[in-house]
Amino acid sequence: MENLVFIILNLVFFGIIILFVATKMSSPFVMEEKYSKSLALMIDASKPGMLITIDFSDAIAQAKKNGISKEAIVHITGNVVNVNVVGKNGYSYSFFNDVLVNSYFDEDKLVLFIEKNGKISSFVSEEGGIQNG
Repeated sequence: MENLVFIILNLVFFGIIILFVATKMSSPFVMEEKYSKSLALMIDASKPGMLITIDFSDAIAQAKKNGISKEAIVHITGNVVNVNVVGKNGYSYSFFNDVLVNSYFDEDKLVLFIEKNGKISSFVSEEGGIQNG
């Protein structure tokens, strides 16, 4: 009888843990983190002139539930991507690629246009001279 009670209590305990993890994995906070990291990685892998389109329908639906407009979901300033679907600060993640990113929504899709950064950068060429480019 003691073994049966022990097994039942263990099953209940692990069931609660699985339910907790499943609930947290589908939360909007995880969605913010997932989208901001994915966007930053895509921008890092992109080259100037690229046009990237991403389906954002689930993030838009979540943002509407929280009273956030579609245009306020994604902000890209400098080299930081911020995704906000909850209504607080959102989740920010930075990228390293030296590009300018213009973003806008086309219905339920986010469109990113990658441009060459306008800053003049200096580097040392193989011949040893400083080049601007």
